[in-house]
Amino acid sequence: MTSDIIDVTAVEVLHDRVVRLTFENGELRDIDLGPLLWGPAFEELEDDHLFQRVHVDPAAGTIV
Repeated sequence: MTSDIIDVTAVEVLHDRVVRLTFENGELRDIDLGPLLWGPAFEELEDDHLFQRVHVDPAAGTIV
């Protein structure tokens, strides 16, 4: 069985809530996370300094 999931290997905050993700296949993609980060669970991420701490969780292959 093969997986279609491609892990994230790097993340860079470009501005506001826009990040550049690098995937294990070498693809780069800029994504505006702003519209996705709403509601009580994401209120803390309104703090720019906290959002700047985004990083890749290599075990999960995604950003945290």
